[in-house]
Amino acid sequence: MYIILYHVMHYFPGWSYVPVHFGTRLLVMSFWSVSVVITATYSGNLVAIMSVHKPAIPVDSLQNLRDNPQYDIGLIRGTALEELFKVGYGTHITHIFVT
Repeated sequence: MYIILYHVMHYFPGWSYVPVHFGTRLLVMSFWSVSVVITATYSGNLVAIMSVHKPAIPVDSLQNLRDNPQYDIGLIRGTALEELFKVGYGTHITHIFVT
């Protein structure tokens, strides 16, 4: 293992100083390995995020949901959400509730 670390660190591009002690070489190689893994993970996730098409959300408000005949709103009877849609507190929410 010592010989492998020596050769890798000796021919490591861009370094004018090569660590002499085994512990230092091991620390530098560990840091380098972790850096490679983090960089590969980041670039893989970036490619995955940029290559997947996200479909557009067809509804952006309750009014659009009410006007769209493709969707139905379902509520559980006796819940606070049903009461909010019944009363509405002066908003357009009461137009959505149909008994």
